[in-house]
Amino acid sequence: MSIRVGIIGSRFVAAAHAEALRQTPGVELTAVASPNAEHAWAFRRRFKIEHAFTDYKDMLSSGFIDAVTIACPNDLHAQVTIDAAAAGKHVLVDKPMAMSLAECDRMIDACKKAGVILMYGENLCFAPKYVRAKQLADQGALGNVYYVRQLECHFGPQADWFWDINRSGGGALMDMGCHSIAYCRWIFGDTPIESVYAEAGNFVHGRRTHGDDHTVVMLRFAESKKHPRGGLGVAENSWARAGGLDDRAEIYGSKGLTVADIARGGALQTYSDIGHAHTGEKAERTRGWTWTSFDEVWNYGFPQEMAHFADCIENEKRPMLTGEDGRAVLEIICAAYQSARTGARVSLPLETDSRKPVDYWLKGDPQTKPRADVPLSMPAAPPEDAEAETKPSATPVVRESRKEQASPAPEPATPAEEASDEPPEATATAQPATAADARPGAASDDTEPPKADQQPDTKAEAAEPAKKPPEEAAEDAAT
Repeated sequence: MSIRVGIIGSRFVAAAHAEALRQTPGVELTAVASPNAEHAWAFRRRFKIEHAFTDYKDMLSSGFIDAVTIACPNDLHAQVTIDAAAAGKHVLVDKPMAMSLAECDRMIDACKKAGVILMYGENLCFAPKYVRAKQLADQGALGNVYYVRQLECHFGPQADWFWDINRSGGGALMDMGCHSIAYCRWIFGDTPIESVYAEAGNFVHGRRTHGDDHTVVMLRFAESKKHPRGGLGVAENSWARAGGLDDRAEIYGSKGLTVADIARGGALQTYSDIGHAHTGEKAERTRGWTWTSFDEVWNYGFPQEMAHFADCIENEKRPMLTGEDGRAVLEIICAAYQSARTGARVSLPLETDSRKPVDYWLKGDPQTKPRADVPLSMPAAPPEDAEAETKPSATPVVRESRKEQASPAPEPATPAEEASDEPPEATATAQPATAADARPGAASDDTEPPKADQQPDTKAEAAEPAKKPPEEAAEDAAT
């Protein structure tokens, strides 16, 4: 019997999940949910999914799914996970786990009480090249491992909600640091971390976000049987690096080292006068010399991740990455932001807090003494209105005119000309888009929009997201 999976979200990472699930034996991708009707139906047609919904709660209660993957904006992860658990569905929630440590605890508790699996989605721990690097370390080929560095850098996300710290929870550290930190923990076998030190700044994108656009984090791992002298982990992440994506890992041991380059290590070296459709993730151009990627979904570990999720469901196994792992990564991110503010090492564990991670940097306790040798790590121009919602860079006049011209409610999700060939269940359960679906910010996903050669089907992300009560905001699973 197949495991029926539904995806909540319909953009970049949701598409990676869909491609991966289609390659997973014993799994059937049966439904997608997005509050943007146009996105939901386009996603449904693209991946030949039977059912589409504009309200993820309708999908949870439909009887069409056994599990969900959550690929929506960060501020929705907790409520969607809790609702899925209450509906008895197994959950894979893509990184980062949530917006606060308190949210992580509620998610973990909800899934435990419901008796469903909660898997933390970190694809780098399934990427073939990174898996091979860990195998070398585990086999002793490198001697005693003492240093791991993982970096993931590019010039910033394309979807506007990422730049809004009230939706994302932070900047480059929150977006990409979770990858690097999880990888360091994985290589060291989840050895306890004694302290965290970090530097963070907003060097390039100060007009677009209050968050950080480049960070360096150092993790001090405790001594253990396998690592008798402990070790160091370094996570470097950037939204300010020009030239496309850089994704590498280095592992040093007493008898050797290994370096894995996902973004360019297996890419084609291509020259083109006229350009081509797609060079690689976050690539800014396709003309001239480029590193041209191929089979990105496989190389980044998404099919392997989904196969593991399915195996855990079918055989009632504990996932390699659990909700507790997702919480541990978020705790380190919070500690790193705090260190970046105070200039001091931060010891773990932290007290459970409901603050979003970037608040440890922007609104944390003031440092107790001046830093004599290290320049203060703060945003390039700390805004006085940091407590207000972050406004993506969009022309105010344009944003106002869009509000004035917005129609009260779009047409139903099902195009009239397709009504005759849609499955009856899909047509009946896909809800018409409402005014709430068209609100600024709801038409975004915690995944990237179409590549540079494609035109996005909406510009709603460019407007300032409106605040809603938690129970209403939870209904806006991303598009």
